[in-house]
Amino acid sequence: MNTGVLNISDGNAVQTTSYKRIGFTRDMSLASGSQVVVGVGFKPKLVLFLACINNTPAACTGITVGDPSLAHDCLTNWHNITAEAWDVQSSQSIYMITSASAFVYGSPSSMDADGFTMGWVLQSGSPTGTCFIRATAYK
Repeated sequence: MNTGVLNISDGNAVQTTSYKRIGFTRDMSLASGSQVVVGVGFKPKLVLFLACINNTPAACTGITVGDPSLAHDCLTNWHNITAEAWDVQSSQSIYMITSASAFVYGSPSSMDADGFTMGWVLQSGSPTGTCFIRATAYK
């Protein structure tokens, strides 16, 4: 896990924010449900996600921002449906397409004191594989 301080400038002022990088996994064959992710050390205001199922085209990058009202977006590889296709999803942070007929998505349902809680939904089919997720949480 990496921690640090990020200086952000809008041209007029510099703001400092803390961040923490963590990793976790999700078995894509599991039913819909919650997954508590802890170890961040603070309640995040923004989380960036990189997710993939190794050695497959299933991959995406996503973001969740806000608390208590959360907004989610992700860029998803649709290669398992259409070769070389990508799509933006405006209501999920992670959207995994494990085959042409198997879809799983997840997003934080809450930002918590030491991390966040992911809400996962099995949208269709019988997905397989383990999703490896790297998250960077910002304070």
